[in-house]
Amino acid sequence: MTKNRSWIIEYRPLNQPITIELGDGTLIQAKGFGGVVTTSCKITEVHYVPDIGHNLISVTCAMMQGFTLGGDINTGIISYKNGKKLVRTKLIGRTQVFDL
Repeated sequence: MTKNRSWIIEYRPLNQPITIELGDGTLIQAKGFGGVVTTSCKITEVHYVPDIGHNLISVTCAMMQGFTLGGDINTGIISYKNGKKLVRTKLIGRTQVFDL
């Protein structure tokens, strides 16, 4: 999920927004989805969520698309199946945060 609409290619608006409940109980909505292209790969089915505070990635969805995850409690690395590093994460509070 990202709030950066300009990152999303092949954008498709949702007919009916998807309501997402955050960990603190706040409700926000996904308005559309598409792909995000990085220097090493394309991530598909990324939801556009204008009110989200940070980019979020589903570990399960990432692994289903061929990504691998590694690291420890303070930092993480998400890599594509070809071994290229997609992103590094850092622990902020209780959340691993990243920027593409």
